[in-house]
Amino acid sequence: MTSLSSVQQITDTANTSIQHFVALADIVLNASEQLVGLNLDAARTACELASATAAPLTSDDIKEQISSRVAASGEGFEKAANYLRSVNEICVRTQADVAELAAKHAGEYAQSVQSLFDSVAKFAPVGAFDFSAQAKPAKTTRKSA
Repeated sequence: MTSLSSVQQITDTANTSIQHFVALADIVLNASEQLVGLNLDAARTACELASATAAPLTSDDIKEQISSRVAASGEGFEKAANYLRSVNEICVRTQADVAELAAKHAGEYAQSVQSLFDSVAKFAPVGAFDFSAQAKPAKTTRKSA
């Protein structure tokens, strides 16, 4: 094994890790942007609902004023439920994207490490990196115990 090829493999692995980090940062920034937009809309809606129900009750048709405030509070609960549903959707989507990226990265990393071990084993003395031979006695002692 030449030192140049092993250095190239290590460099390729490092570059892949950097690419995955950038992809993860993109996922997190996208989710953050969506949450900030959602929070601004929720704050705007809360202010609108608060200003609509802030007027004091007058003696003119109190029943109608109370029923409109109850309707407004029902609308507020509905908007709060929609907000929580949207936050949940963003979190689930982000979690799925991160899990997919992590699985992809783990697979590529395992393949890279296996390739590096294979190239090291080609140039090593016979039996120096025979991991399967070392694992066999351990398996048989566990079965017999």
